[in-house]
Amino acid sequence: MDILTTYIASPNLNYEINPIIVYFKLNWIHIIILTTFFVRLIMTVIITNNTFLLNYITNKEKKYCTTKLIVVLTMYIFFFSHFVATLFIIPNNIIASIYLHNIDNDFFAKIAVKHIQNAQILLRPINYFFLNSFFLLCGVFLFLLRIYFLKKKLTHYSSQNSP
Repeated sequence: MDILTTYIASPNLNYEINPIIVYFKLNWIHIIILTTFFVRLIMTVIITNNTFLLNYITNKEKKYCTTKLIVVLTMYIFFFSHFVATLFIIPNNIIASIYLHNIDNDFFAKIAVKHIQNAQILLRPINYFFLNSFFLLCGVFLFLLRIYFLKKKLTHYSSQNSP
């Protein structure tokens, strides 16, 4: 969805602010290939690590897994922080496309103009760093929430199956 809204807002990538895309001068083919690769990689790692996490919580793998636990935590936090960032990016791209394409709707045009004025302040390099830090903190929070509910579910399951 992020790629679609980015294409609608900036088909030639002139208004793209992602530092990786800007620095490496990536085009749409590169973006689609990299996105497909990273989505498959992240999903594979998350699915594989889910089993490890379940075993870790149920005390089956605690003796030798410090490094693997750090890798699992990092991947989960990366996944959740990227998910939260996408929830910000998609509406941002939609509003930017309204602004860039001069859509004739007074209500949306006013919102778009105000948003673009604020976004110019928000997306300066230093603020971009803090915004990504916020997404990272959201990722940590969502990961901890995931652990909490996983542990709660396992506790409930084990109490139902105990004699």
